[in-house]
Amino acid sequence: MAQSLNTIYFETGISIKEFSDLAQKSDVDIVKTRVKEFVQMYKDHPDKLDKLKEIGADFAVDHRKADWSKEVRQIAKPFGGIDIAFDHIGQTHWNDQLTLLKYGGTLVTCGATTGYDAKTDLRHIFFKGTNILGSTQGTKAELEQGLYWMGKKKIKATIDSEYSFENAAEAHTKMLTGKGLVGKILLKP
Repeated sequence: MAQSLNTIYFETGISIKEFSDLAQKSDVDIVKTRVKEFVQMYKDHPDKLDKLKEIGADFAVDHRKADWSKEVRQIAKPFGGIDIAFDHIGQTHWNDQLTLLKYGGTLVTCGATTGYDAKTDLRHIFFKGTNILGSTQGTKAELEQGLYWMGKKKIKATIDSEYSFENAAEAHTKMLTGKGLVGKILLKP
């Protein structure tokens, strides 16, 4: 998604990103260089919402709740809606995300976890001048730029835990269950 961040003009406003696996401090750092407020949504464990705020999200919303979009709408109301949304969920959240975007907003799609056959209410696209961008990864130059900023400690990865190689099975189990996991698991010799 680094490519989409570099090719989209952001107003100072609000952005939303969904996570279903690992939240990264680097994601927060990158997005917050371009937007004023950042909403992260998480689905695995509600206890992760506080952790998302700890790593820099201004708001955290559990998108498993039936009324998640109402909560995001209330958060975004002072900004007139969402400037940009990053979606990997797909089918189940697609139209709700379109309705949350402000006029001229952008929806970046990078996956289809809940299905690829999303029904689209086209009025939310043509009446609001919505931009839709597909993205899977960035360019080599963007990777190098990301590494540069990581070297400057302006972008930081979230480290959940560290394990020795002897405890690799335990680390793997933690990764598979995802319980309480926010960030990367490191294996060290």
